[in-house]
Amino acid sequence: MADKILSTSNFNSNTKQNTTRNLLVFGLFAILHCTPKVQWIRSLPETFIRDTNLPKGLYLRPTEKKSPIGSKTYSLDWKEEIQIFSNGTFEKTWVEWKKTESKSSAKQAIGFGIWVKSGAWVLLKTEMKEFSECDLDKKNKTPKGKDWKKILPCPRSEKQNFSHKLVYHFERMSLVPMQYESGYVESNFGVAWETDIAYTESKLFGIARLKFSKKEFQPHVYYHVKLD
Repeated sequence: MADKILSTSNFNSNTKQNTTRNLLVFGLFAILHCTPKVQWIRSLPETFIRDTNLPKGLYLRPTEKKSPIGSKTYSLDWKEEIQIFSNGTFEKTWVEWKKTESKSSAKQAIGFGIWVKSGAWVLLKTEMKEFSECDLDKKNKTPKGKDWKKILPCPRSEKQNFSHKLVYHFERMSLVPMQYESGYVESNFGVAWETDIAYTESKLFGIARLKFSKKEFQPHVYYHVKLD
């Protein structure tokens, strides 16, 4: 009788171990096969023919205050733009102004690098970056209009080596990153996460690009603007 109980106990133990192991294997399999393969957003294939047919100048990301509705003691403004130059370089600027009841401060990040284009695909390769943060006078106002970058809130810092690569899609005078990024801080969502084939303007890609182009909170798109 004791041998029978012991055998049953061992059987139940082995069954539980096998079940746990099977669940772990299934979970790993699901993660590997369900996670989007987005490695392609860091480069353009060498076989792609390069071109320079990209409108030069300023691409501005539409931004709105991130402040709580009705708050009189907290406000958060931000601006973001990409400047495309004809010599194959670019400058990417992000600035944030934060005001609370007791303090006003700002942060700014400016990236410098080269751009490479093939058809509708544009790779921005950042090679250097400036980063500054500072306290501000509470009377300091957030600059408005297209020339806001002429009045950066913090002193410029020295350029530091910095590596960052991200593919954008160009269409109708706009650039959309394949993964959400702001101020060189990335999030795991975006166009590439909801499309099916790399470097392909498929139906799914078109739906995803339109969806993320319309986002007001965490806006993705940069629009080409003409300076007066």
